[in-house]
Amino acid sequence: MKIKVCGLQIGNQVNELDEMEPIDFLGFIFYSNSKRFIGKAIPLVNKKEKVGVFVNERIETIEQICLQNGIQTIQLHGDETPEVCAILSKKYSVIKAIGIIDSNSFNGIEKYEAFIDFFLFDTKTSEYGGSGKCFDWSILSSYKLETPFFLSGGIHPNTVEKIKKIKHPKMIGVDINSGFEISPGNKNILSIEKFANNIKYENL
Repeated sequence: MKIKVCGLQIGNQVNELDEMEPIDFLGFIFYSNSKRFIGKAIPLVNKKEKVGVFVNERIETIEQICLQNGIQTIQLHGDETPEVCAILSKKYSVIKAIGIIDSNSFNGIEKYEAFIDFFLFDTKTSEYGGSGKCFDWSILSSYKLETPFFLSGGIHPNTVEKIKKIKHPKMIGVDINSGFEISPGNKNILSIEKFANNIKYENL
């Protein structure tokens, strides 16, 4: 089970998570309307995979930000087309976020498969970005494609057992954010560590 911590802003917290053995990905949001917009060069990351999160951003801007920050994995959280994913996939690993309402939300997403590495399934909202709310995770059984996915939306310390019950063969990991915060961008590191160890090692 891969674990991605998103919405990071504070340097010392990034350093702690970079050293935290069960964490795999550290996510930085480059979307100015987000409360967790990094808005600057990201803190130094030595061990974990850095993920840049973008919403309907120009390809040239994405490439510039990735070059400046040494980012090799990008998450597209807007209305990006398969054509945009195809261009970016030539240089980067690509995660495409899909907003989920019901099982019909999976209709048509197969057009992205040839150009991405992972889907990220999050709760559909009227805004871009997370809502902090879960969708009905039983809907995941309707996902039949081959591309692995991250689960996102409403994950917090008390959802550990519910996550462990999901047995979908293509679920590769979880993406956590607001459910592990003291305030937007300020993470509860102890809570993340406990959750990560529980999900990653006690579920073997």
